[in-house]
Amino acid sequence: MNLLTGTSNQLASTSLSGWNEHIFGNVVPQAGTNYCFKAWIGNPTFDACAKLDCSDSSGSQIVWAQGNTVSAGTSGYSIVKVTTDSKYANIKCQTVYTFNHGASASGSYGYKEAKLEVGSAPTPWSPNPADPEYYSDTITVTNSGTVPVPVKVTSQFSSDDGFLGLALNGRYYQVGNTKEVNGITYDDSQMLVKTRPTIDKYILNDSSFAVIPADQGVMTQTGSVAIYPDSSTSLGITTPSDFGPNNNGPHGPSLIYQLPADSNGALGAVNCILRMNAGLGALSTNLPSDTRQVGQICMTIYDANKNAMARILYSDMSQTTSDFTVRFDLNGTKVHEEDFSNTPGFTGHCYIRKSGSQFIFAWGGEAGGAAQTYTCEEFADTKVMYVSFNFLQWADVPLPHYFGLVEWNFEKDYVDLYKDLPNYFKAGDIVTLDSSTNLLTINQYTDWDRVDIGSQPLLAPPGQSTLGIVVSPWANLPAVSTELREGWL
Repeated sequence: MNLLTGTSNQLASTSLSGWNEHIFGNVVPQAGTNYCFKAWIGNPTFDACAKLDCSDSSGSQIVWAQGNTVSAGTSGYSIVKVTTDSKYANIKCQTVYTFNHGASASGSYGYKEAKLEVGSAPTPWSPNPADPEYYSDTITVTNSGTVPVPVKVTSQFSSDDGFLGLALNGRYYQVGNTKEVNGITYDDSQMLVKTRPTIDKYILNDSSFAVIPADQGVMTQTGSVAIYPDSSTSLGITTPSDFGPNNNGPHGPSLIYQLPADSNGALGAVNCILRMNAGLGALSTNLPSDTRQVGQICMTIYDANKNAMARILYSDMSQTTSDFTVRFDLNGTKVHEEDFSNTPGFTGHCYIRKSGSQFIFAWGGEAGGAAQTYTCEEFADTKVMYVSFNFLQWADVPLPHYFGLVEWNFEKDYVDLYKDLPNYFKAGDIVTLDSSTNLLTINQYTDWDRVDIGSQPLLAPPGQSTLGIVVSPWANLPAVSTELREGWL
């Protein structure tokens, strides 16, 4: 058996220089075992050979075993052999330079039929059982007698499968369900961020992200953020612990978060919703805000290039009133703004939902509040990769005494998910059809439940005939063997 996967009997070529090598793969050897590696090397521009590189568990080289040399301009097999002991941790199968091997060497060669196998004598190339080329959908059946005879067929499955079909000399035998599928693919939403992460999970203050709208100037990202317990909420509040030095303009800390991959390992979300619960000002009308208090919280989504796609801002930028505003921005443009007069602050829910080119902005929660829908075709296929939460102080003006982020989450829509369904045959099942008695067994137990009603025992005519093997389109072909007893008249 070839221990290497992905090898081929078709000639391929490579160009190498310096100490580079073409590596076919690694295996973990058994102690005290003979191994043989063989590869065809075609027309190298340098003297080349096959090599086995054996290392111990720390990665230190133990054996550098070299095969016979294939001279420059010629072609042929290079074969190398080793016997392992317990100190060997892995074997790397390579083709390398020999006489011209060195830091200044360069050249090219062709290769094919790479095979690593147990034993001291090389055998003809064959694919690994994990490779699809290992299997064939036909077997040649030879009957040297003079009359048709029944054939015994044994099939061992290497994967789950829905059905097995066997055809020989115009007769067929079928068991299982031809309409069975391996699984179903469906779309669903997936919560990539279920709850507000801890502070150490964010990027703090990265000037490559524009964390406020351009019409508000350039934000100096400085200071730090912490989560403080608050008697009014069991969650605590994420709020600045330090705004940094006064720059006579907008400054303060920013939290930037790179979104994790979904369950398929895919990064980014074309369709998604970002929710935030944040507040500023007083917590109730019984505790009015100081009208001189000023501050802003901004939530933004970004693409892979850190370009701001959309944002929602909660602001109280007046030193003479207790007014505040809610603002929506899309692609660098203010698309909506609401002003609330004589309001002593609030704690509010908001969200940005992206569905292709459509953006829905809302505050007040998904069940209520005000929602606005806008379209930006430029972002139809753009993935959201980052989100940020920015806390702004203007110069050294006092801040609202309640000022921070309570909670947020991020949900990705239309994630391609796959559910594996149970199949009639499992990997490792052995199905035997004994045509002489018309007996079908699965794992040595008689089973007629799913045999097609038109199935017939298989007969091999005199001479050579072809047994056809059919399985579900998504399944691997099983390992099939045939037996027959010849008959004469």
